[in-house]
Amino acid sequence: MEEFLKLLIYPACLVAFGKWVDYRLAKQKEEQEAIYRHQAEEQAKKQQREAERDLKMERMQDGILAVLRDRILQSCNYFIAQGKISQLALENITMMHDAYKALGGNGLCDRQFKTVNKLRVDTFY
Repeated sequence: MEEFLKLLIYPACLVAFGKWVDYRLAKQKEEQEAIYRHQAEEQAKKQQREAERDLKMERMQDGILAVLRDRILQSCNYFIAQGKISQLALENITMMHDAYKALGGNGLCDRQFKTVNKLRVDTFY
């Protein structure tokens, strides 16, 4: 009887243990794959948020450029029509023009800006 148990029980235990190990490894693999899927989803969401943020930043930059261009051209046209400019107004236009160029503004305002720089600076204006 003891011999029979050795021949039947030990192999059965080994087979059961092997099946349990296979089950645990498969379960661990599933869990790891779920973690990888979750990480990939989170990464995709993060990239989507970054793309949306970058698009908003581009739109804000375009809006700021449009406002700067409008203000520069309005100010320049006003002072060109006056034939003179105050020191403070010239400094403000210069600061706007510098910011406009730093943000990637094209040369649309350059001609007007150069003309304003040639105007007589009136200290009592």
